[in-house]
Amino acid sequence: MSVLPSLPQMICFGDSLTQRGWSYDGGWLAILADTFVRRVDIIGRGYSGYNTRMCRQILPDLYPDRASLALCRMFIIFLGTNDASNAEQHVPVDEYKENLKTMVNYLNGLGIPKDHIMLISLPPLDEARWGSRHIAEGTPLDRELKNCPVYAAACEEVAVSQGLPYVNLFKAMFAQNVRHLPTAR
Repeated sequence: MSVLPSLPQMICFGDSLTQRGWSYDGGWLAILADTFVRRVDIIGRGYSGYNTRMCRQILPDLYPDRASLALCRMFIIFLGTNDASNAEQHVPVDEYKENLKTMVNYLNGLGIPKDHIMLISLPPLDEARWGSRHIAEGTPLDRELKNCPVYAAACEEVAVSQGLPYVNLFKAMFAQNVRHLPTAR
């Protein structure tokens, strides 16, 4: 019996949205794995609570050299939700952009072409649901919807300036929700 060749990899690097991406009820990594079954290995590297500052620091430990990325054909960076928070995880938007650029340049230096590094912005925040949870717990609101478009635009700006593919998830999801409102036409 012959040994099957190793599959190319799509590495997805992010925060809790990536960590929880394997959930069986429609997690985005589970959907990718199902879509690319037997053609691409989907590697999830999600770190709940992490922001771009923290991820920038651990990236060289996870991928120290070209060999560690030898099978990588797409590297997705999906960060910004914690950066945009009002809590201790907050990272100012200018630093957020610099952290993204630093990670992109690091990966590019290890041989990942820029058109194989994708940025995904943070999604919109359901502030009412998030706020009700904090009220119930008696904790201060640590996130606000008004921060989301600022960080999504910053992510898009970095992607465009670096020549990267990107998804402005905030715009895509916000537009989808607006279309489903009773007053939308």
